[in-house]
Amino acid sequence: MHPATPARVLLSEELTLMCKTKIQKDWRSTSFYDETYQNGHSSILLFNKVSDGSCKINVDANSGYNASCDSSKGEFNLTILSVGDQYHNRFIRCEVQFGNGTRSDKHSSANSTIYVRVLVSNVLLSNNTIIGDVTRDVNIKCKATSRPAAEISWVKINAEGISKDISLSSVSSILDGTTGYTVTSVLTYKYNIEDNMGQLYCRADNVISARNSSVAMLKIYYPPPIDPTIQQTPNRPVNAGERVVLACSVSGGHPLPALTWNCSGNITDRTSGRTVFHTVVFMSAKEDNGKICACLATHPVTSYRPVVSLKLDVNFLPDTLPVIDQVPTGAVDTNSSIMLKCTVKGGKPLAILTWNCTGNITTNTSEDTSFSIVEFSVTKHNHGMVCICLATHSIASYQHTARHIVNVIYPPDDNPYTEQAIPGPIDTGKSVTLKCTAVGGNPLASLSWDCAGITSNISTNTKSILSVEFTVDKNYNSKLCTCHATHPIKSYSPISKHELIVYYPPTKPSLTYSFDMPWLEGNITEIKCISVAGNPKSTFEWTSNEMRFTENKSMLTIGPLVGDDNGKAIKCLVKNDYTIRNRIILTSDLLYMDVEYSPEIKVEKSIVYAVEGYNKSIACFALGHPFPEVQWFLNDIARTESHLNVSFLQLKDIDRVVHHKKYKCRAVSKSPKYGLLKSELTIEIFVYYTPNITSLKAVSGNITPENDSTTLRCQVDSNPKANITWVFVSNQTELQSDYNVSDSNFTILTTSCQHYGTYQCQAINTVNGIMTSDIQQTELRVKCAPRIDHRQHDLLNRIAVEVNSPVNITLYLIAYPKPQMRWIFKNNEVNSTSISNGITNILKLYIPRLAANQFGEYILYVQNAAGSMIKYVTFIKKGKPISPSDVFVVCKITTASFHWKSEFNGGLTQYFHIQFWDKENNANRKTTENITDTGELTTLQYTLKNLQSNLAYRFRILSTNFYGTSSSNVVECKTDSEGKLCFSLIKTIIQNIVQHIHI
Repeated sequence: MHPATPARVLLSEELTLMCKTKIQKDWRSTSFYDETYQNGHSSILLFNKVSDGSCKINVDANSGYNASCDSSKGEFNLTILSVGDQYHNRFIRCEVQFGNGTRSDKHSSANSTIYVRVLVSNVLLSNNTIIGDVTRDVNIKCKATSRPAAEISWVKINAEGISKDISLSSVSSILDGTTGYTVTSVLTYKYNIEDNMGQLYCRADNVISARNSSVAMLKIYYPPPIDPTIQQTPNRPVNAGERVVLACSVSGGHPLPALTWNCSGNITDRTSGRTVFHTVVFMSAKEDNGKICACLATHPVTSYRPVVSLKLDVNFLPDTLPVIDQVPTGAVDTNSSIMLKCTVKGGKPLAILTWNCTGNITTNTSEDTSFSIVEFSVTKHNHGMVCICLATHSIASYQHTARHIVNVIYPPDDNPYTEQAIPGPIDTGKSVTLKCTAVGGNPLASLSWDCAGITSNISTNTKSILSVEFTVDKNYNSKLCTCHATHPIKSYSPISKHELIVYYPPTKPSLTYSFDMPWLEGNITEIKCISVAGNPKSTFEWTSNEMRFTENKSMLTIGPLVGDDNGKAIKCLVKNDYTIRNRIILTSDLLYMDVEYSPEIKVEKSIVYAVEGYNKSIACFALGHPFPEVQWFLNDIARTESHLNVSFLQLKDIDRVVHHKKYKCRAVSKSPKYGLLKSELTIEIFVYYTPNITSLKAVSGNITPENDSTTLRCQVDSNPKANITWVFVSNQTELQSDYNVSDSNFTILTTSCQHYGTYQCQAINTVNGIMTSDIQQTELRVKCAPRIDHRQHDLLNRIAVEVNSPVNITLYLIAYPKPQMRWIFKNNEVNSTSISNGITNILKLYIPRLAANQFGEYILYVQNAAGSMIKYVTFIKKGKPISPSDVFVVCKITTASFHWKSEFNGGLTQYFHIQFWDKENNANRKTTENITDTGELTTLQYTLKNLQSNLAYRFRILSTNFYGTSSSNVVECKTDSEGKLCFSLIKTIIQNIVQHIHI
């Protein structure tokens, strides 16, 4: 049998087994037996001999097999299409029969056992994540199934990507199964810090195949390298009630350790990078002094359990406030000694005691008490002295004082003094309060008054005060009141006196005057105010129509009198301090003044503004005493009737002739005592009116020779003055503007034909808010010799025409006066038509068919009184253009720049080309694209690019139209890599030919 045992084959692949027999004529049959089919007792395949000696295939189990045979070679083949697990270690047997089918037939057989190979599959890890620490071993399993059995290796990759084979730390076991050998490898390994965040995988290899497992992530725990630390804030002994922050922190480890406090408070956790902070915040109390706060660190690595602690140092306030005791107690006599003791209990540290009193001071402490003693002798100056004991503490909020007042017996040092409760004079009928005061003494002095009234004891701790209150009248003025003082010390009995000052009012005043009324404007008069004085001295105040005078006299002098004084009410007011404070008004009866005066004239304005064509009413008011008669005059001629107090001047349909006229208003008062009183006032009328152009002319006449200076003048009558604008009507051009003027000049320094035309003067002003204007025009005619109007077109020296083609020329000429215009050909006048308008003259020449004998030179004659003009025009046949002239070229490294002049185009549109070639190779010529003509005798430019550097070129300009091409002379230029320039300039012979034609 081939292949012999073991017949190796991969699972699910086909296997062909060949039964090889001897080649004998008596071969009868060959059979195959499969152990997986009926345990190999029945054949699955039979090969029989047929009559021709060949073999015939008979398949008993026809599923899953193929067969072939060649009896001539003794080869019989069985193919298992897909070898399954059931074939492993199972045989295929072949039996061969030789003979005729009798008992004497010979039989032989052979076996081949199949070995089914299985690729490595199902490489599985027991864990996807490996959690461990650096202090202990961790187990993990890897399983793989295959045939033959695989060898399992282990690979570790640390966090830095470095691989390591750690298979030596593993143990493997093998289990045979129907699907192959299952190998189990157990890895027992202690990882280090660098392995954290690394990877682990296993690899199974059975020679015919290899496979890796999935990757397991390494999570390796390790403790911090150091113990935690505690930071206290504030970092000093704390005060009771102060906020304390204890921060426990530790760095390193994976994962970070957990921290806990044994002290209560507001606990917070935070992490910064690889450091964990565990903070407790609490308000310190007296009871916290000496307390120990501990921070415990825990970690998955159980060997890491450090504890750190901190002892609290808390300051706290004393239990009591300071207390002062005096020895001896009570009041003391002057020159005696006393002792004051200040005591405070409790506190950490003990309180610090200080005195503000001078003396012998001793300070001491006991276990829980601080005390300080001050001893000194007293005098009367020590009475009421306050001794203060100040207790302070390291806690700033504790700062308290104890006060002690020293009581010493002594008499007042000074005599009593008196004062008035409200200083100063007293108004009659008012009450007054007098106070008597004795300062100092212990006890205070006793006081009494000799003035009758209501007394009140209003003493203080340091002063003895007795007041008396009574009502005064003007009889109390200058009276004396006396205060008496007594004391237990009998030698002390002084007195003090006070003088009273009483204010009272003057009597009501009355007025008298020196001269009888009426009074006359310009005179002076006197008025007297009579009143009995009060206390203090009286003052006088005069008013006229409630307006005050500044004089403080009983006699008032008024004058010189004016008209406004008439009817004024005069009164006198008498006052002193008493009447002012008590708001008593003492005034005389009113005295009304009777003053006669000349009339006072009033008009709205001294200059009256009016508008032409409108009406105007002007009022003249006059006030006087007696009442005046009012009337208007012009040049001393009455224009209105006489009226009382007012007269109206009526101006109707006002004309500009009234402008600047002056009217006079006259007022007359008749006084029985003083005669006629007169006044006058003059006004001026100012009239606004629209513009009127009174003159518009050319100063030197409307016809002027060309090139002379001429001035146009416009004169305007208007009020206000006008803004004058000059406009050239012929082309609507604004020439000049003058503002706020009555005349304007527009001057042309040098006249030309184009100044011929109509000129307009426009005058504008604004009257009564409305813009008004006046416009006039005048014509200026400029004498000028004939010339072609180049604004239309030029007349060419040459005109190209086809034979028998029409000629139609329209020529615009400028000339004044109207010129004579003729075309002449061979001394004969050619028919033409003309139109003239001002300086514009249009001449038309039309020839229906220009015969061959009509080509040649035509002469144009134009003449007027100012001059003449002759033009020559040559009609030529259309042909090819004249060659370009003035050609020059500038060569650079790879470019050539051309300039040339365009000549006559032959009567048709022409185009230019630049032809260029290598000087050494005339055959290879190149030509540029079309270059458009810009007109005869214009200069054209063109830059030729992409030339070869350091090469000599030849160039020429070609001009082309319908009839042919003309060429300029050839010009040479060499390009250079160093930027050297080659200039070439030619003048062509054609230029001379053109000049000859012009001549």
